[in-house]
Amino acid sequence: MSESRDVVTRSEATDSVDQFEREFSERAEALEQDADDLETARQTLEALALSGTAEGADEVEGAVRDAGEVAGEQFDADDAELEQVQVDNEAYEGELKDRGEKVDSDVATIEAGEGKVQLDAAIERLRAAREAAQEDLTFLTELRERTRRGRDQSEQIQEALEQRVAQNRSR
Repeated sequence: MSESRDVVTRSEATDSVDQFEREFSERAEALEQDADDLETARQTLEALALSGTAEGADEVEGAVRDAGEVAGEQFDADDAELEQVQVDNEAYEGELKDRGEKVDSDVATIEAGEGKVQLDAAIERLRAAREAAQEDLTFLTELRERTRRGRDQSEQIQEALEQRVAQNRSR
């Protein structure tokens, strides 16, 4: 038996994935708000008549442009934070994959042991161990898939918002 056990509880693993999902959602909402703010600043600028004095028009136009720049800068900061969460999520997915591969190896080892023992009671215990390991493998595989799906969805939302912001910046 291995001397060190690098294990995590199912609850801890699930909590980690839940936390990533919460962070994806919160960061997507922040990006959406930033994109809305930038778009509002652009629309406001386009709708201005700027028919007063030259100085007043310059000040108004400058302040509205600044509002758009501030929103764009905040979008960039929030976008970078989301990127980091996605990187961390991908690393966690890799950890889940590694754990699954080790469990899969354990299943094979148990199956080999099942084929070598003769005592029915021992065979039964090994079968129970194999079933428990297979259940663990299924859990890890499903959790890894959920992790990947969450990141994929986050990346799609992020890409759409980046395109929207790029269009509003270029106008």
